[in-house]
Amino acid sequence: MTANSISDAPLPDRLRRLRDLRLDGLVERDIAVRLALLAMLAGEHLLLIGPPGTAKSLIF
Repeated sequence: MTANSISDAPLPDRLRRLRDLRLDGLVERDIAVRLALLAMLAGEHLLLIGPPGTAKSLIF
């Protein structure tokens, strides 16, 4: 997919592509990635709480 074909795609398709790119290499982080995208779109904050080493920083 080229840069133009991504930017020409409908918003839901672009969001799915972005979600898939962020999930690459992460295991069981789908909900956190979706929440991060939602917070970004809404212009709000997101607080992820969990033990060290659970890939919280990799989501962003």
